[in-house]
Amino acid sequence: MKIINRLGSLLICSAISLVFSMNAFAHEDDDVSKLPPSKTKAQLAQARKLMDIGKDKLAKKGRYSCCIRPVSGSKASGCDLCARENGSCSCASNLAQGKGVCGDCLTGWKMAHGMMKGVNADSVRLLSASQQSMGISSEPIPPELEQARQILNAAKRTQVSEHRYACCVKKGGCDECAYETSCPCAKQAALGAKSKGVCGQCLDGWNQGQGRLAGIQPEDIKLQTMHDMGMGHGAMMMAMAGVSDTQIGSGTGWQPSSTPMHAIHFKSGKWSMMAHYNAFLSYDNQGGPRGADQINSTNWVMLMASRSAAHDQLQLRAMLSLEPLTTSLRGYPLLLQSGESYGGKPLIDRQHPHDLFMELSAKYTHPLTKDSAVYLYAAPAGEPALGPTAYPHRETAMNFPAAPISHHWQDSTHVDFGVLTIGAWKGRAQLETSWFTGREPDQNRYDLSPMHLDSHSVRFTYNPCTHWSLQASYGYLHSPEALHPEEDLHRTTVSGQYYGALKHGGGLGGTIVWGRNNSAGINTDSILLETSLQLPHRHNLFARYEFVNKLGDDLGLTPGLGKFGVGEGTLGYMYDLPASRGVQPGVGGAVTLYNYGSALKPIYGNSPVSYWLFFRIRPQ
Repeated sequence: MKIINRLGSLLICSAISLVFSMNAFAHEDDDVSKLPPSKTKAQLAQARKLMDIGKDKLAKKGRYSCCIRPVSGSKASGCDLCARENGSCSCASNLAQGKGVCGDCLTGWKMAHGMMKGVNADSVRLLSASQQSMGISSEPIPPELEQARQILNAAKRTQVSEHRYACCVKKGGCDECAYETSCPCAKQAALGAKSKGVCGQCLDGWNQGQGRLAGIQPEDIKLQTMHDMGMGHGAMMMAMAGVSDTQIGSGTGWQPSSTPMHAIHFKSGKWSMMAHYNAFLSYDNQGGPRGADQINSTNWVMLMASRSAAHDQLQLRAMLSLEPLTTSLRGYPLLLQSGESYGGKPLIDRQHPHDLFMELSAKYTHPLTKDSAVYLYAAPAGEPALGPTAYPHRETAMNFPAAPISHHWQDSTHVDFGVLTIGAWKGRAQLETSWFTGREPDQNRYDLSPMHLDSHSVRFTYNPCTHWSLQASYGYLHSPEALHPEEDLHRTTVSGQYYGALKHGGGLGGTIVWGRNNSAGINTDSILLETSLQLPHRHNLFARYEFVNKLGDDLGLTPGLGKFGVGEGTLGYMYDLPASRGVQPGVGGAVTLYNYGSALKPIYGNSPVSYWLFFRIRPQ
């Protein structure tokens, strides 16, 4: 066994060394990547703000109905192109009638930002400019649109002088690239058959006869691929082989590609960077005889870096949490929770803190076709292919600081020390298998625990459309509990996740998870239902219901008493405060009620009530 453990650790370290040592990187606009930061960022932010105001005014007048979610840095859904050129937008109705969309919306759909149900992104096509407008209106165009145009044109002139902006269409060039402070569209258009393609606005411009390069026909111009959308324009991480960055949940797992991403995107040389975080400052009050209260902070921050390696993709991740400091080494009070230990005693009615190092991983992906790929994921700290998207990353759970009481039946392996996963996807399906350390993290939350690779799992995921993600997985965990080292665990999970944007802003999310643990021949089951509703004007509702079969040991009772069915239901509300400098604060609260049999009422009380009050920050 020691030889296997050492070989496993060596294999992980070798895999990480391999992906870090890759140096055959794909072509990028090297002239731009070596330049100092652009001086136009303040102008771009001002133009974006004015454009959002103008689009909102058009929408209130019934002249703006778009089909894509907000672009990076924008608060208003929909394309800029139609608002700028036509003073209106009918892309949603045009798409519903099968007519196609503008270039801006075409790019949005290819980047999985579409927000209309039942539409396959691959079927969306460009609509001719003559059919994009709603028609002549006596309503004046909001002055903010013209102000935004003037400011953006001034920014483009500065970017030209900075050698950042070289567009291929007339009428002032594309806005899409200007916002990213880099426009290689002229260079790409001039490459002809070797071109990686141009942005959606330039494609639209060429189809309008606005191309400004001699000897090139509109039919020779193509839209950049999803991969090059990620590399050529720094707003998003790289998409690979038909899978967008919004489709990646936690670890290597999938979620609906329509899921919004609360993150900061930027470029650093040839790397596409993304940072996201979620942090709560909370008052936690758990009711009943076993309850307690605490002021705490649950939190995490993640930094991701991606770049191309030939036609492949290298992605590095680091995810950290300060919960050992901000909730205590024993974690925070959470009625009916169980799992892990501290000081040689099980943690009961408490949720353990996350480790400082939640993830340190490298993933190397090799595309096979335009919609299929294979990958290798290696992590001293990471997540094996087991269970649904972990609760800290689920859209349905992001507004609530508390972990589910079914956590150790469903997604508790999301922090594991020593993970090696290989996987492949084709179209809408992904199959993956992992070798990982079965033992749960110990009470020393600031280090990396020993890697053993003594456990394994397999997971199949299917995304039938952009709004759904379904998974089934099985895992064998060797000796997960330090207090019961002789016991192994078999875990099976099945889950479905949903997210859909609402017509007038906001979105609806849903999660359902079933998980079963089998240890010492005893099956215990769990079910979780979660939903989140983001309404216009900053209002957010969320709810969670769980039911778990727990053993006497799990609740600190005499062993051998059999199973105890325990349930809880939570209803919560979050109000988004005005955002500032890309940070979205919010305040909210949640109330939890419980359901269990009469045998537990002398211990937990007849009808305890728990509640949370919290302040939260995350990226806008």
